[in-house]
Amino acid sequence: MVTNDTLKILGVTLDCKLNFAAYVKEQAKKTYAKATALRRIGRFIPSDIMTRLYKAFILSHLEYCCLLLLGASRCQLKKLEDTNYYILWSILGYGKNTPYDYLLEIVKIKMLEQRRKFQALVLVYRCMNNQASPYIQDFLNTKICNYNLRGSDTLLMLLNINLKWIVFIFSSKDVEFITSIC
Repeated sequence: MVTNDTLKILGVTLDCKLNFAAYVKEQAKKTYAKATALRRIGRFIPSDIMTRLYKAFILSHLEYCCLLLLGASRCQLKKLEDTNYYILWSILGYGKNTPYDYLLEIVKIKMLEQRRKFQALVLVYRCMNNQASPYIQDFLNTKICNYNLRGSDTLLMLLNINLKWIVFIFSSKDVEFITSIC
């Protein structure tokens, strides 16, 4: 019987330690190849069209299964951000010294990390409002409690969330924000 240290399922490469190194390397390789092709034709394409092509062909690879990457190491996430930074300045025709924030403003997107956290919050919202798939909603159980809010008989919906999971994924400011809205 042959054993393998990695498993590729739905385009995501998982290894036995769940560190996503192989997946990040694979995504970077794909995006670099596409960026090279866009750079070659960049002289003939206006910048607004180049931005659309970037969002369609490159950003989609960097954001594929982005919620899985919430638990990835900072080193792996930095590699993705650095890949995105390199691709942006190279296909848009700017130099290496151009600030990453400036390039993000040009293409009108946020950093990849912020986009992942936003998608996570959207998923939590959908689960709370029964708009997510049942197998995802099973991770978040809601509990209806009767609380007296200054004389009104209001039902509040509280989330039972594994806070260790949230602390692992989000920063302390994010956890404070999430617990304040839950």
